[in-house]
Amino acid sequence: GEGAVPGSGARALQTSPDSESESLLEAGSTLPVLATACDSCKFAILISGGANSNHARYWNNLKMLYKLKVDSLGYCASNVFTLYADGNSKEEAVIPSSAVDSCTVANVQKAHQEVAKRVAECRKKGKTSTLQQLITNHGAENGHINMLGSETLSPQQLRSMLQAVIDSCLSNLIVEMVQCYGGAPADSLRSLNDKGKTTMDVSSAAGNQPHRSDTHDPSGGWATYLKAKVDSLKKGVEYGGAVRGGLAAYDSLLKAQGLESRRGKSVHWRSYPFKKYCEWQKVYVPPGGQLVVEFSGDSRYCGNVTIYERTTPGWMRKKKTWNWNIPGSALHDPKFKRRVVFVDSTSTGIFWIHNDNGEFRAIVSSMQTRDSVESESNALVYAGFSMGGTDTSALEFGDIHSPLHTITAVTDDGFELNNSPQRIGDGGVLELHAEFMNGGNPYWSNMELWLNVLEVYKPGELWVDAMAESGLVVTQIETPGEYTIPLGGVLGSQLCLNPGGGPGPLAAADFTLDAWGLRVAESGTSGVEPTPAPGRNKVYQGYPNPFNPLCTIKYEIARSGKVSLRIFDVTGAVVRTIVDGWRSAGLHTESWDGRGDDGQKLASGVYFYKLEAGDFLAARKVVLLK
Repeated sequence: GEGAVPGSGARALQTSPDSESESLLEAGSTLPVLATACDSCKFAILISGGANSNHARYWNNLKMLYKLKVDSLGYCASNVFTLYADGNSKEEAVIPSSAVDSCTVANVQKAHQEVAKRVAECRKKGKTSTLQQLITNHGAENGHINMLGSETLSPQQLRSMLQAVIDSCLSNLIVEMVQCYGGAPADSLRSLNDKGKTTMDVSSAAGNQPHRSDTHDPSGGWATYLKAKVDSLKKGVEYGGAVRGGLAAYDSLLKAQGLESRRGKSVHWRSYPFKKYCEWQKVYVPPGGQLVVEFSGDSRYCGNVTIYERTTPGWMRKKKTWNWNIPGSALHDPKFKRRVVFVDSTSTGIFWIHNDNGEFRAIVSSMQTRDSVESESNALVYAGFSMGGTDTSALEFGDIHSPLHTITAVTDDGFELNNSPQRIGDGGVLELHAEFMNGGNPYWSNMELWLNVLEVYKPGELWVDAMAESGLVVTQIETPGEYTIPLGGVLGSQLCLNPGGGPGPLAAADFTLDAWGLRVAESGTSGVEPTPAPGRNKVYQGYPNPFNPLCTIKYEIARSGKVSLRIFDVTGAVVRTIVDGWRSAGLHTESWDGRGDDGQKLASGVYFYKLEAGDFLAARKVVLLK
C-alpha cells in the first residue's frame, strides 16, 4: 500500500537481498521455476505516474525492464522497486501486486532510502553496487515528472534522492528517461557529486521539448527506443551501444512516418570518476556528431587524457591528447575545461577516453550534431606518453614477433596502438624502441617508466634505457602487476626495453603488457609551474646502450674549469681519454666510437666512463656490442 516501504509485503517472504541466490520465474513461460543466482548488490527503481492517464505502453516499459533485470541480468526480484499509477499490477503473472507500490513522491523517496541502506550494506561487504532507474510517463514542460494524480517530482527532488544513494557509496548509476521534456531532469543530474567513486550514465530519449513517445512497435506496443535498447542488452551489447541502437531505431521509425521533428535532441551523458593512470572508458558517438568531455577536479592533478578511436576492427588510433584540463593546474586555460572531437558522417564513432594523469571527473556527452569547434591537441606542453588501457586485455596492441621492433611518433596524433607489441620477450619482441617527442620543458626532469604486466611467461630481467639520469636500469619482472622504474631527467627522445639485454648469461623476462607509459614521476604536484634546475654537476647515461658504433655522452658542470672524461675497461685500465682540458659551465656532449687511444676497435663488453670536474667525480657503465 501507499504507506508501506516499496518492496515490502509478500516480497518479504522471498529470499532476503543478502542471499546470493533466489528462485526466479520467467513470467509467461511454461518452463518450470529454476533456481538462478542473482546479485544482491544490483538494484532497480522503475517509475511511472502518468498524471492519471497511465497508458498501457508505460506498463509495458516497466514490465520489459523488470523482466530484463530479473530474467537476464541477474537482479534479485526483491531489489527491483516498481512504482506504477495507483499500485495495482496489470499482470500478476509478471509483476505481482505485492511488488508494486503507488507512484507517489513519498513512495519514490522510500524506495531510494531503502536502496541507499542496501548499498551501504554492500559497501561494508566490499562489493560494488549498481542502481538503474527508469522513468516512463508524461513529462511536464518545466522538467517535472508526473506522479499519481496531480503530484509531480521536480528535478531537484530527484537529484536529492539519487545523491543520498551515491553518498552510500554506490558504484554505478544508470538513469533512463522515456518521457517528454526528459532532457531537463537529465541535465540537472550533471551536478550530482559522484564522491570520486560513482560512474553515472544518464539518457533521455528527448531533449527539453515534447517528442512522439507514443510510437509503438507493431509486435508488442513497447516504446520503440526502449525496446530496441533492451533487445541489444539481451544480446550482450554494452550499455552505450544499446542506447545508440535504440535512438537509431526510433529515428528510423519517425522518418518512416514523416515525424523527424517530433523527437528533438536527445540527451545522453556519462560521468566517470577517473582514478588511475591508464584507465580508459569506451564511448559511442552518432555519425556526424561530436564527443564532448567536460572536466572537473582540483589543482592537484591536470586531468590529462588521450582520445583513442576505433577505426578498423582490431586496432585503435590516437585522435587527440589534451593536457592541463583541470582548473588550477599550472597551464590551465578556461577553454580546456570543455574539449570536443568530431565524428565523420559515414559511421558511428567509437572512442576510448584514456587517463594520463591522476584523479579527476569527466562528464562525457555523445551529441548527434556539432555545435562547437574541435579542440586541438596540446601534448608538447607536458611530458611522456601512454599505451593501452588497464582492462586485463592486450588486444589493443599488435601481435608482433621480431628480434628488434621500433615504434615511431608515439606522442603524435594518428599513432596506431597496434604498432606496439603485446608481448616482450621470446614470444614477442626481443628489443623494443619507442621514439617520442621530448618537449624539453622542465617536466622532463623527473620521469618514470610505468608497466602494468598482464601475464609473466618467464621471470627474468628487463633492461630499460631512456637516455636518462638513471642510466641503464635493470628490473626483475617476476609476477603480473604494476612496475614503476624511476628514470630522473630524460634528455633523449627514444626509450629501449630489452629483456635480458645485458652481457653474459642473464635470464631474460618474457611477459605481456596490459598498459604502459613514460610519465612524470611527480604527477600530483602540477599546480605550480616548475622552474629549471640551477647549475649542477651531473653525468648522464651514455646513449644508445648497448651501442655500436657510436655512444653519445652528456654531462653538466656547475663551474668552468678543467675536466677529464676517460673510458675504462672491466680491469680498471684506461683505454681512451675523451676529454682532458678546460670546459665552460653548462651542458656538454661528447662521443665515443668504441676505439682505444691507439685508434684500434675495442672488443665487445662492458666499459665505464668517469668524469672529473674539480671535486666532482662520477662514473657510468656502457656496453659495446658488435
